[in-house]
Amino acid sequence: MENNISVRRSGNTALDLALIEKEKIAAFTIILGYTILIISANKERNILIQREQGIEPQNESEPTRLVVLSSIMTLLANILLGDIAYSRLRELEKNISSGESKFSIIPNLNITRGYSIIILGNILKTIGVIQRAQEQAQITVL
Repeated sequence: MENNISVRRSGNTALDLALIEKEKIAAFTIILGYTILIISANKERNILIQREQGIEPQNESEPTRLVVLSSIMTLLANILLGDIAYSRLRELEKNISSGESKFSIIPNLNITRGYSIIILGNILKTIGVIQRAQEQAQITVL
């Protein structure tokens, strides 16, 4: 283990492989979430251009609904990444306690704390975009 300086390798190959697969799923989910955000921005842009041209746009709430979907997807992906970081932290703690590792726990603590902050921020962002979507839906209905 001590020759291993990868942020992904704990010395437990089965665990490392499982966490890497989860990490790939989370990364793909984030990419998809941000792709949806780009699509939403393009739709919102088209709505603004149509209004400028005197055309009444269709589905004005669609861009906002897509932002909600994007936000939920990135939140879920970051929760998964945070869980991965926590799993790696626990494994390193175990290796340090057993004497298998002399590595410092501080980098893994910082990574795990960082994900905790990201998750909290994503929760607040997701709540906000859902609230905005609900307001927009009420205004549209009136």
